[in-house]
Amino acid sequence: MLNLNFGYVRSVSGILKIVEMATVLVAFLVLRLSDANTTLFIKETDGFYIGVGTMFSCLLVTPLLFIVYLMGKMEIQNTVFEFSMNFLFFFFLTVFAVIDLVYFGSSFNSGRNGGITAGFFALVAAVSYLGDSVMAIFQYRK
Repeated sequence: MLNLNFGYVRSVSGILKIVEMATVLVAFLVLRLSDANTTLFIKETDGFYIGVGTMFSCLLVTPLLFIVYLMGKMEIQNTVFEFSMNFLFFFFLTVFAVIDLVYFGSSFNSGRNGGITAGFFALVAAVSYLGDSVMAIFQYRK
């Protein structure tokens, strides 16, 4: 029989995982579906690939970890894996958000609003991943 750990959803780490998934999904969809997609790709190819690649990785790893924790398998928190993944996601999302916000903050083209929105949500997601990294360190040190 499958027992779900709904207590994890109410924990700080669980709430941060939900915030991470939601903000990365919004940033990814805004970037891909707005005019910012083609504008950023033409002008800042490296920034575009960093952003889309990182957000796609976040959309794969974070829900999987959330499901594993929801199923009660908390052993992963006793390793360095969660801290390292969260910190890498924090770093790369911050890099993308800075590139995105600097580029779209100084340009006036059709993708400006979508670009600023994607950069804002990526920055919120990065802060969430930083908080989750701190929580992972506290959990690892127990």
